Amino acid sequence: MRYLLVVLALLVPASSPAQSLSDAAAREKARRKEQEAKSKPHSYSNEDLGPEQKDKKPKSGEETQGAPAAALGPVMPAQSDEEKIWRSRAESARGAVKKAEDRVAGLDAKAKELLNQRILSTDTNEILRLMAEQKDVLDELGTARQDVEAAKKALEEFEQSARAASVPPQWIEPSGA
Repeated sequence: MRYLLVVLALLVPASSPAQSLSDAAAREKARRKEQEAKSKPHSYSNEDLGPEQKDKKPKSGEETQGAPAAALGPVMPAQSDEEKIWRSRAESARGAVKKAEDRVAGLDAKAKELLNQRILSTDTNEILRLMAEQKDVLDELGTARQDVEAAKKALEEFEQSARAASVPPQWIEPSGA
């Protein structure tokens, strides 16, 4: 009995016609086309709608209901008074930080210049005058650095208060950002 099954198993594949290379290629091409069609999302157009849907006009109130905002056109409302106030306050706080940083940079440059003049000077009286002037500038520089820290802290507190008041971040961001 087993012998008969083995013989039949060997005869069955031999009796089937051989698959040609062109047949295999055609089937593979059809399979790939079908797979590609399944993976592509369908894009609907007016042609996909029935004739009764093409000419249908929306009723009042139906036009905007459920329509995406982009389909209604760009919405650019005028700045509200509240937004202008927040933007102005943010600009003012950033301006204070910038002004304080510029002052530090100027005083630092002045202190370096006085040091160079003192080093190059040979006159004792001028050296003493430059030392006194440099000391004043360095004292002022320390105060200016404290002003920078205070301005940065004020800006940080302003940003925290804006977040606490649920102000949109774009209202307080720098204009160039």
